[in-house]
Amino acid sequence: MRWIRRGKYWAGLRSACQPLFHSSSLAASVPAMTAAAQKLAGRCLAGGATDPGGIGELAAASAGAGQAFNLTDALGAFTLEVVGSTAFGCGSSGGAT
Repeated sequence: MRWIRRGKYWAGLRSACQPLFHSSSLAASVPAMTAAAQKLAGRCLAGGATDPGGIGELAAASAGAGQAFNLTDALGAFTLEVVGSTAFGCGSSGGAT
């Protein structure tokens, strides 16, 4: 596979990224990850007047119709929120955290 790197190039990439995965760096990211998870949970439970067209409302409509519900967009937004807030200091809304 072409995208697998070895030798000095790989060692350079690994040494540049390694601090991101140190336990202290990951521990510092827990509050942002928790906030994103709580936001996702809130959106899943919300619906109706509090979140028109929200995940909860869409899931309930799908369940009422006997259809599967696709969480791809919601989980994609969750991932973007976590990566944005932990790696770049901003959430999916674009504001600094």
